[in-house]
Amino acid sequence: MSCGASFSKWFPWADRNTIPDCDVAGVYVIAQFRSFTIPKGAADPCDTNILYIGQTGGQNRDGTRSDGYLSARWDEWELSSSTGKRGHSGGRNYHQLGYDPKLTNVFVASLQFQFAFPSTDEITIRAKEMRLPSTIIKRVLVSFRNGYDLLHVERHLIEKYCLKYGQRPPCNDNVPSNLFPEKGSWGLVFAHNH
Repeated sequence: MSCGASFSKWFPWADRNTIPDCDVAGVYVIAQFRSFTIPKGAADPCDTNILYIGQTGGQNRDGTRSDGYLSARWDEWELSSSTGKRGHSGGRNYHQLGYDPKLTNVFVASLQFQFAFPSTDEITIRAKEMRLPSTIIKRVLVSFRNGYDLLHVERHLIEKYCLKYGQRPPCNDNVPSNLFPEKGSWGLVFAHNH
């Protein structure tokens, strides 16, 4: 059973920066496979070996908002997973759960997003309404729209994983509250196609 998203194929952790377009925003999945069990073709974000489902979220390393990109979040995962240092909550969970800090047999796959830029007319209208420079308005609109899209996809995939397995991926902190109210507090309720 696939979760319905078209991800890249699985790449070994050490080769993550060879994934095409890893310098853009996106949603990603991290899994641990034995070397002889790596599935062929596009990664399934509901594979039983998934450890973490995440998204770039438009975050810089210092926690400020930005356009975000996959390779930066993966670098943060690597630091947190191998040392336990802050920077990536999923990486810290990986470390705290006692997984291999050398990231042996860890693989990553991604679903890249191309930013949807607002029209020039929309930027001009909003800039006049808010009395702010159009460059700021464009950045806010792009960040909000794409950050929301990424968050929506990430949470939808986590929900699908939870529905399939009855639990969250091991390194994800939260789950949709409507599935496991005692474990998460996202406050979003997803419509179920039952």
